Amino acid sequence: MTDEKRTPPDIRLLVVVQASDSFGDHYLKFTGHIQVMAPDGLHSPGSYATDYRAPELEGLQVTAQRDPSSRDFYGWSVNFQPYKVALDDAERMVRVLRKAERRMTALTVKYGAPADLPAFAAYLMSDLATCERPYIRRVAHGEPDFEGTGYRTMSVEDLRHWLASQVTEWQKAHGITASA
Repeated sequence: MTDEKRTPPDIRLLVVVQASDSFGDHYLKFTGHIQVMAPDGLHSPGSYATDYRAPELEGLQVTAQRDPSSRDFYGWSVNFQPYKVALDDAERMVRVLRKAERRMTALTVKYGAPADLPAFAAYLMSDLATCERPYIRRVAHGEPDFEGTGYRTMSVEDLRHWLASQVTEWQKAHGITASA
């Protein structure tokens, strides 16, 4: 047995924005997957491929969507997307969701309701993240990989600007005029 303290995992939110069509309508779907950044790269929180694990966060995500008539993303939600749920998994999920809800409620009381999706994500990550730039995205094809990881780390402001650029691209691709 060792007296060394284990380094807490470096929790990140891997953000993905995807266009989706449903019954002739265009949607932009946002998903932020909780991941662990380890010295050898990005891992699922429950992965046994790294010593930096956070299995209680396996499947935790932030979701939202946007449609052509909306002015911003809506339906923000913190939820789990598990591949299976046994009783012990369900009990773990309830504990994590209750803790997140308490933290987000306390921040809402202290600072007010989050103004947008990046602020909502910031409320969640304030209790989970161990770094100042906890948001990551994959580097796009042809985009310089400054960090050499295949990912770009972002602050909440960087996330806000990146989401705005994704919305603009989506609107152009589908001939959607920007909302007033």
